[in-house]
Formats: sequence, structure tokens, C-alpha cells
Amino acid sequence: ILVTPHSNESRLVGLVESNKTAALFLYTHRRMAICAEDVSLDQIVPLVQGISIEEVTSIEGLHILGSDIIVKIKSADIDLELKLPFGSHTQEFLQRVNFSLEGNKSDFEKSTPETFNPLHDVG
Repeated sequence: ILVTPHSNESRLVGLVESNKTAALFLYTHRRMAICAEDVSLDQIVPLVQGISIEEVTSIEGLHILGSDIIVKIKSADIDLELKLPFGSHTQEFLQRVNFSLEGNKSDFEKSTPETFNPLHDVG
């Protein structure tokens, strides 16, 4: 769920890696999306220098078992808050995103949001 000041909007989120770069793809979707026509690309968030992705905990710093996980994504151009469902798939996804961020640190000097071209391999 993409949390905005005025509403919570459901999104599909995917990690895409290509040519030593990575990005989060956010898709809008129809209810009960089943086929490609049910989803459309809404936003691409390149994992480049200056981006931070942080898991938000309560004021007390405690996690409530079984609760959703809130993640803030910030950079100079981006300020998003996502509410991800509790579970092992979310934890695995966040670990993979962090791994991609760590792996791209050596490429940060060369990477900018413009260097991630999702259509690069499309002929």
C-alpha cells in the first residue's frame, strides 16, 4: 500500500535489476489482478546514490508481531511511504532490496536516476 496524506492506494512493488543497476517498480492494478492488462507501471524508483530506505518502527521502537511493515523511501526527488504486509516474503523482499543497494554502492558514482533504463534490452 502506498500511503499518501489523503489516502492509502494499493500498489504492486517489484525489484528489477539490470546491468548492475536496480530499481523498484510500482504498479497500479485492478482489484484481483490476474493478467498483464490488469496492471500498469506507475513509478520507477532507481536505487542510486542518495536514496535511503528505512523500516519505520513505533515510537517505542517495538515491532508488533503480525503487524504490517512500514518502509520510507527518500531521496532528493522521492518521498514515499509503503505499508508492506507482515510475513516472510516481505522480509525476503526487503533483504533483497538492501542487498541490491549494498551491491550498487560501488557503482553509485556512475549511477544517476537517468542511468536506469528499463527498456534497455528491448529490441
